[in-house]
Amino acid sequence: MDQAEHPHIATIDFEEFYRPIFSTPTECKTFCERVESAPEAQRPVKVVFHQAARLTWLGDRINDIAKGRPALQILFYLITAETIAKLTYIFDGKGDSRKYVHAFFEKLCSNTDQETLAKAFRESPNGRPLGLQEAIDLLYDVRCDVAHRGMYYVFTLPLDEGGYPALVSLGDRTVETTLTLNKVREIVLRGAIRSCSMIMGDESIPPL
Repeated sequence: MDQAEHPHIATIDFEEFYRPIFSTPTECKTFCERVESAPEAQRPVKVVFHQAARLTWLGDRINDIAKGRPALQILFYLITAETIAKLTYIFDGKGDSRKYVHAFFEKLCSNTDQETLAKAFRESPNGRPLGLQEAIDLLYDVRCDVAHRGMYYVFTLPLDEGGYPALVSLGDRTVETTLTLNKVREIVLRGAIRSCSMIMGDESIPPL
């Protein structure tokens, strides 16, 4: 079979991959060119830019072989978030995965995306919003269920924006959500682009 039928991670067109995150093709092209020509002092920006795309691309492929198992893709998207945060904060130790996943969503993502996550999950049946930190913990717990216990078949998310809320059972509690997998993916990629902007000095990197 040809390459079109079996795309390879080494052939990712980064400009095309990130295009939906930008308002216009020109804006995307300009940003990509700026990243690729960044000076050595800003070397982490290229790593963030490339690794975020590669890891997300791998997560996207999961649906081809395990359709309807969003927990597997959540695993990859949260690994991407952790990787971006550790590269942005130049972390060279081991562990601290939960800490850096929180850092990604709480420090590197935009206020708008943080607000989306803060309202994404509600306890059932009382309807209490989990808030940002609890929502991040919930997604991280899904990641751990897959990575540590192989439980990729329990967690689910709505298929479409504006659809019926999904009831998600996690241990002894149930939460309701309208958050889609694609929305999680978009938040992670926007966070990657924002992290790149911070590394290039457009705005300060918030302290941990």
